[in-house]
Amino acid sequence: MATLSQLLAIPDLGLRLIQAGRRDPELTWGSVTELLNLSEYLEGGEIIMTTGLALGCDDPRWRDFVASLSRAQVAAIGFGIGVNHDRVPPQLVQAASTYQVALFEIALPTPFIAISKAIAELLRTDELRETRNALRIQERLLDSARSE
Repeated sequence: MATLSQLLAIPDLGLRLIQAGRRDPELTWGSVTELLNLSEYLEGGEIIMTTGLALGCDDPRWRDFVASLSRAQVAAIGFGIGVNHDRVPPQLVQAASTYQVALFEIALPTPFIAISKAIAELLRTDELRETRNALRIQERLLDSARSE
């Protein structure tokens, strides 16, 4: 299983954890959005990346944004600083804390696509590991059947 901690540990991305979630969530995908409510479009386990284009620093709607992502069981929110906001908005940090949703900072010059590619690579590596394990088990079963 590919996890948020594995993504955050990739040094070239320069990601900084602001708020931990309930656990180290498994990743299913990465998505970029500036929509305020996209929970109906999610399946859970996604990293949602945003620059906060639609909301000001002190906008109380950050709470609704995080609440909808919490209901959708996202893995984390990645917030891009240096485009719209110079820092992660305090209202977003507070909402992430309230709903126990992991939140990390994405600083320039790291593009969101680099994070999406890193997530895809983590998922591919995990799938390859599981396939190899399944193959080893199959080989053992065949060896066992041959020796009977």
